[in-house]
Amino acid sequence: MKNILIIDDEVFLRATLAAILRRAGYFTQEVGDAQAALQMLSGRHFDLVFLDLQMPERDGLDLLPEIISLAPIAPVLILTADSTSDKALKAQRLGAYEILVKPVDPCQIINRVCKILKQNDPAVA
Repeated sequence: MKNILIIDDEVFLRATLAAILRRAGYFTQEVGDAQAALQMLSGRHFDLVFLDLQMPERDGLDLLPEIISLAPIAPVLILTADSTSDKALKAQRLGAYEILVKPVDPCQIINRVCKILKQNDPAVA
């Protein structure tokens, strides 16, 4: 079972995304801030990470390089309300795998996650 980390300060969005992914057969862990995310990443393996760019205290853009350092093989999908923002474009330059614009359709989420995980699974190649 693939393990997915969701980093988002919005409790409802985090819970909804986790429910969508769990129904599709994925295991999820959810955190609401950068410190909890770094603790989670330093102690566990994740196959994919969802990261919100707009978070209080420390935003996703600031957190992204550390996520990549702690989980270099886990693709990072950015969640944002504005894909044209400088932050979203900079996130791609810093190594984010893809940008998903909120709100995201549940079918689109599952399709993207499935495709990305298959592309990054050495056992499938």
